Amino acid sequence: MGKNGKKNSKKAASEETQVSKLPVGRSGRLKKEAYEKELRRLQTRLVRLQEWVRNEGLKVVVLFEGRDAAGKGGVIKRITERLSPRLARVVALGTPTER
Repeated sequence: MGKNGKKNSKKAASEETQVSKLPVGRSGRLKKEAYEKELRRLQTRLVRLQEWVRNEGLKVVVLFEGRDAAGKGGVIKRITERLSPRLARVVALGTPTER
């Protein structure tokens, strides 16, 4: 977002295409240095988003779905660590039935 609240489309487009340019090793995995740099960049974007939501007085619902040990707990921890426990709530939903 720019200073006037409007999204800077040129910057957003460069951030989206940046992901496809990440260096990958022979195994097809992201190199450690590139992974850590990309992780820091994405975490910074997440913190900026959280600040924007807080400053605007908005409410957000985030739903995570995935297999066991897929990293959902770590993501939830990162998102909620900067939030007030009085304002943020984490709820574990039960397993869906066939009905």
